[in-house]
Amino acid sequence: MHATDTVALHETPAGRRAGVLRWFFVILAVWCMALALSGFGPSFVQYLSGRSPFPPIIHFHGAIMMAWLVTYATQATFAARTDLRMHKKVGQLAIGVAGAVWLAMVAVTIVTLKRLDPTVYQFLVPPLLVQVGAIVMFPLFVSWAYLGRRNAGWHKRMMTFATFTLVQAALDRMDLLPNQVSHGFLDSALRLYVLLILPLIVFDFATQRRLHPATLMGGFMVVAMHAIIAALVTHPAWSVVANAFWNWLR
Repeated sequence: MHATDTVALHETPAGRRAGVLRWFFVILAVWCMALALSGFGPSFVQYLSGRSPFPPIIHFHGAIMMAWLVTYATQATFAARTDLRMHKKVGQLAIGVAGAVWLAMVAVTIVTLKRLDPTVYQFLVPPLLVQVGAIVMFPLFVSWAYLGRRNAGWHKRMMTFATFTLVQAALDRMDLLPNQVSHGFLDSALRLYVLLILPLIVFDFATQRRLHPATLMGGFMVVAMHAIIAALVTHPAWSVVANAFWNWLR
């Protein structure tokens, strides 16, 4: 056996592994879309059949979110194919879609709260805090991804965490999944860690044998957001703030 043959034998498995793993973020994007459809699909079917109790803006909001997921998947696909020219072009579009997503989140929060009586719908007080968290975290991750666009490792992971922030809302609505912690946002937080962040951690160890700094930072930010929500969601002061905001809208 020649030396070149020995090298080939050692390099081929690694090459195949790299070839499969470079599509990881595309697969993750498809997985995010599947989770979004699972969470929001039933209410969208109700809307199409005229049985939805929610205003049309809720479903417009969902369509904008899906547009982001498609954009994210498209960017990941071009990156996996090393077509950086098209990846950058889609990236320019992604900035506009991100702006639309953020405006839709704000608009749907305001419109929903304006039409509901807080004395009747007190159960919406905790989800309002979760929505505020998403409104804050999504632009932070997108901005970080944009500023770090020259570093592929940071860029794609920050874009991924921005996407996770949106998919969180779908996880809140997945009633088929068991409640492992308690009823409410803590269950969807656990689902986020297991269904989305855990695969990213496994990918890091498979490709680098360590956590990428962007995964550490993004994970820390998500956990910190959930810790803040956990501290505030049952605190009487938050109910006062939420009701004051509700009354101001009305």
